Amino acid sequence: MIIGLGVVRALLPAAGAASTGWLLSELDGDFVPPLLLLGALLLVGQVGDIGARWAELLAVSRINLVHRAEVARLATEAATVDLIERDDVQDLLKTAAADPTEWVEKTPGEGAKGALDVLFGYVGLAAAATVVAAWSPWALPALIVPAVIVRHMVMRHWNRHYRIWVDGIEHHRRYQYWGALTASRGEAKELRVFGLADWVIGRHQSDMRAHLEPVWADDRAIAIAQWKQFFVTLIPLAAVFAAVGYVTVAQSGSVGPASAALAAGWGVFNAASGVGPMIGMEGSRPGLKALEALRDRLATSRREQWRRPDGTAPEPALVRFEGVRFGYDRRAEVVRGLDLEIRPGETLAIVGFNGAGKSTLIKLLVGAYRPVAGRVTADGRDIAEMDDWRSQIAVVFQDFVRYRLTIAENIALGRPGVPDGEAVREAAAQAGLDKLIAGLEQGIDTSLDRSLDEGAELSGGQWQQLALARALYAVKCGARMLLLDEPTAHLDVRTEKALFERLDGLTEGVTTVLVSHRLSTVRRADRIVLVDRGTVKEQGTHAELMASGGQYAEMYDIQAKRLESGFDDRLEEGELI
Repeated sequence: MIIGLGVVRALLPAAGAASTGWLLSELDGDFVPPLLLLGALLLVGQVGDIGARWAELLAVSRINLVHRAEVARLATEAATVDLIERDDVQDLLKTAAADPTEWVEKTPGEGAKGALDVLFGYVGLAAAATVVAAWSPWALPALIVPAVIVRHMVMRHWNRHYRIWVDGIEHHRRYQYWGALTASRGEAKELRVFGLADWVIGRHQSDMRAHLEPVWADDRAIAIAQWKQFFVTLIPLAAVFAAVGYVTVAQSGSVGPASAALAAGWGVFNAASGVGPMIGMEGSRPGLKALEALRDRLATSRREQWRRPDGTAPEPALVRFEGVRFGYDRRAEVVRGLDLEIRPGETLAIVGFNGAGKSTLIKLLVGAYRPVAGRVTADGRDIAEMDDWRSQIAVVFQDFVRYRLTIAENIALGRPGVPDGEAVREAAAQAGLDKLIAGLEQGIDTSLDRSLDEGAELSGGQWQQLALARALYAVKCGARMLLLDEPTAHLDVRTEKALFERLDGLTEGVTTVLVSHRLSTVRRADRIVLVDRGTVKEQGTHAELMASGGQYAEMYDIQAKRLESGFDDRLEEGELI
């Protein structure tokens, strides 16, 4: 439909010019037919404009929806997190997202519309040129050549303008971040308490100028160049219009054909020189190029299978870290040649000082990062080569995400697909949320977006229990390995003890890996591994490690004395590597 409407709209100016000429030629005779034709063309034009705007809006929206879904798919299916964390990839994601925060940014849908408009413009150009040629063919090159020159000049300026804009996208991303901080709920307290407002505003202004000052300089250059375009346009148009007037007046030519030639001549020039659609095309090009670059840089994985073809969940795997080395900064390794075996169905506790590499082991185990040396295997296969590895894992990260959804929706995020309502409620109860839910007016369907009137606000400990419920729901849906990175760090000792007592028996047949700074928590583990400076220093049962009198025993005794004195060892929010 959009093509049909576009062709009709493209032909209307030439048809209107011809019918106007016919009407003026018939003023002394029977002018009713040309008048009716002109009126019909005006009506068709009005209806066509309304229909075309609706069709274009629908087409542009659908194209943009597909494009942004593809960007989101590439980002979320990237093989590892470190690919997304790179600054160059962040800039590509910002460019490819094609969110028009500034007028210079054009979406792929606008680019596609611009491409169609260019084609329609050529249809209109051919129709208008036919009308002009009927009066005098010599006028066509006098109109088209300067129009093409003007188009070339304008597009050269805009191509340069877009390059300048994209070159500064890193500063653009930064100044948007600083600007968002000034209105953010999360950072509002520190901005005021620490007096950071002027500093944040200064950074915002600095990055904004770094991005926009080259753009503003180019705006001035474009404004000056418009004088050249004016003279290139004025001389040939004046010549053609003067010739039409001279022939009509001096040589007693017909007013009708002359009027048609003038109207169609202006249409020819506009069609040949118009750059609006091409600006839309060029403006969308950076986003499309960024999308292609993302496809090249982000290794995507195939859709994961949550269960076997027969509907059963896989058995827990034997997992091994084999000479694993890793560092977020390659110059400073966090894990240094680590060897570790995680046996199917066991509960393994990982302990150590802050910065020992405990949380990093969890991230390597889920495949969020890949070792720079060595490998992590499951039943002898490198997990980096397993499409279904993450489907076997349920995890509570220390820096878990607090989704502004309902309690039930937060829990159901543990596995994709249609939520199992009964399993969601069971997971909530097992995580200790049943009393909280019972006290809420909307129960498990309470929104956790505090900006809503009916939204609830949870404490740090309650959010942690919710994250645990999400992982337990994943176990109920087939996950065979449960990874808990400081899952009770924000809970007091009594609440934690009650929680783990409820969890006993719930993870039967599931491999559990527990990272905790509380050694009293890990006593019940089948095996305890003490990590120090990225390597395994000690391992064994609690009794074995205490009997050996090593570093674990020393740490345990110190913690026991501190707890006896009433020390609150809950962790502050924040991630430990």
